[in-house]
Parts: sequence; structure tokens; C-alpha cells
Amino acid sequence: MQTVSTDVPEAGVETVAAAAARRQDWERALQGGPPGVMVQQRMVEAVAGVTQETTSERATAADGTMDQQAGVLEASTRGNMAPGGGKRAKPKRKAIMRSKLMMVDGLPMSDIVAVHWQDIRNFQAKPGDVLIATYPKSGTTWTQEMVELIRHNGDVEKCQRAPVFERIPCLELMRCMPPDLETVNAMPSPRYIKTHLPFNLVPSSFWEHNCKVIYVARNGRDTATSYYHFDRMAIMHPDPGTWDQYLQRFMSGNVGWGSWYDHVKGYWEGKDKCDMLYLFYEDIKQDPITEIRRIMKFLGKKLPDATVEKIAHCTSFNQMKNNDMANYSTFPKEIIDQSEQKFMRKGQVGDWKNIFTVRQNELFEEDYRKKMDHTTLKFKVSI
Repeated sequence: MQTVSTDVPEAGVETVAAAAARRQDWERALQGGPPGVMVQQRMVEAVAGVTQETTSERATAADGTMDQQAGVLEASTRGNMAPGGGKRAKPKRKAIMRSKLMMVDGLPMSDIVAVHWQDIRNFQAKPGDVLIATYPKSGTTWTQEMVELIRHNGDVEKCQRAPVFERIPCLELMRCMPPDLETVNAMPSPRYIKTHLPFNLVPSSFWEHNCKVIYVARNGRDTATSYYHFDRMAIMHPDPGTWDQYLQRFMSGNVGWGSWYDHVKGYWEGKDKCDMLYLFYEDIKQDPITEIRRIMKFLGKKLPDATVEKIAHCTSFNQMKNNDMANYSTFPKEIIDQSEQKFMRKGQVGDWKNIFTVRQNELFEEDYRKKMDHTTLKFKVSI
């Protein structure tokens, strides 16, 4: 059952009423904008909260309290005729301002996810489906591309048929971009699906059908570092603020998809309850051939050594950074603004050392020990 909190939230977390009102404001500002590419248009509309929104929902939104810090820069909609009778140029679509987070079932989520929460929770997996699960910025795209190449026997051309976010759709975004929920529902099994949901919120149908799960965990320091840089360009999330502010939010779990600690521990504790392969980002980085073979074995695939080496080469950081079907360069700039930095940033182990101060490292270590004290889960922070 969907549970949406309407209590006074922490800073950066938005109530349902405020989000609904803001979505209506976005819709008004987006009217009259020129249509874009299909995925771009639908993602923009999703962030605006207009996809699948009914008239009654819009009426409810009108009763909400307007969030003055969010919405869209005001678009010009004062008629189509310029002074003197000439035709006024079409108003340009303005950049969407940053979203905030909504609490859904105890989890802080971007509102483009939260407004479709019931569809997400009720998603029907099929026998044979494979779920690729990670906490954000933990090697998700990397793993998706490896799995794609494995399932297609190293055929690079087949993996160039569409962007990775369409080839392996994200469960949480199926109401926002292609392939949409109806298309995915019609696909025959095995379907390969990605999620950032914590273990306890994965739709129960995946467990009922004993679907395979590939989970990748990354050490918390590097995850926080990468997530901070990502959130600087991710319009679907709140402004990250300073690094020090963001690190505090990360440690408290007040970021998109919630607590890193709970996420990695949840899957670790659940791995013996289902058919799961639990991988570590650092191990893949250190010895990709071995980890690719582990994925192959888990998926029941046998490939020649030359093909395995080819997969390792094609999924190396430099290759993926220059692969437009994997580097998110085709993703709508209204959602991920890559004008100042790229989605594929460094892909390193130990980059946290370039941003953590000594004091921040001490505070993180103290927090880590408290929250990871009773688990056997261990991470490498350098290789």
C-alpha cells in the first residue's frame, strides 16, 4: 500500500500538496513550447508532473500551497500577435527549475517517480526476468552494458540499437520515458530491468517468480563523491548545495533513493533469500575479466575467451565515455545538464580522496562504524 508522508519534512524534502501545486505551475509554463524528440518531450512532461495526470488531480493540485522555490522560469504566453499585427515568435521553452524530493513509503524520491509510485509497486515481473539493482552512482550503466554484451554474445552492433536507458529500462521511470510501462509489459521474458529501489521496496512479483538479481555495491565514500557531482547536473533532484552540506545529507539518507547504508545492507542481508549475484564496483574495476565471467555463469552463458576480452574492452571507462549509446549524451538536457561536466566523469576507485577533507573523512568513518557495525559487509576504499 502506498504511504505518502504529509508531515513537515526535512530540508529539501517536499510535501505532496506542494509538489502537486508546483506540477500545475510547471504545466502552465510548458504550454505552447515546441515539441522535442519523443524521449525528451516525455521526460520534460514527467518532471512537470503532467504525464498521466487527470483533471481531478489537477484540481486537487490547485488547492495546494505553491512552492515559490520551484517550478519553471516564467514562459511568455501573452498571445501570438506582436504589436502592429505581425506574428509573434513562438515562446521558447525555458529551463526547468530543480525538483525537490517527496517521501514515499519512507523513502525520499524525486517527484517524477513518486507520482507514479503505485504503478511501480504493482509492476508485474515475469519468470525469467533479470533485475539489475544498484544504489545510484554505483556502476549501474557499466553493469547494464556488460550484461547487454553478454546476452548478445559480444555483438557490439546489437548493443548500438538504442541508448542503454532504453535497452534496459529503469523500473522507476517507465511512466516517464520509452519504453513505457505498457510496452515493457508486452515484452516477452526474459526482460532485463534496472532499479535503484532498496531491497524492501522491490515489487513482490520479482520474488514470487524467483527472478535473478544482479546487485552492484560501491564503497560509500566514492558513491557520495560521484552522487554529489551527478546531482550538480541532475535537474530531477534538489540543488546539492556545498559538498559539506551534501555529505551531511548523504550520511543522513536525505538524498534521492534514501540511505546508502540501508541500501547496500538490505541487498546483502537479502542475497540468500533469492537468486542474487552480489558484486562490488571495486572488484569489477580491479579484475573485469573475472567479474564478467561471474555474471556470465550467473546468467547461464558460455562465451569464448576472445569474446570475454572484447566485452571487457568495450565496457572500459574510455570506451563507454565515447559511446553515445552508453554515455547518456542523448538524454534530455532538461533532466541531466551536461554542459559543464559529463555523465561519465572519472569512473575511479579512490576519487573521494580529492574532495574529502581530513575532518570529513573522520566524520564519515565514525558514521560508517555506527551504521555498519553489525554487518559482515566490507568495502575497499582504494585498489
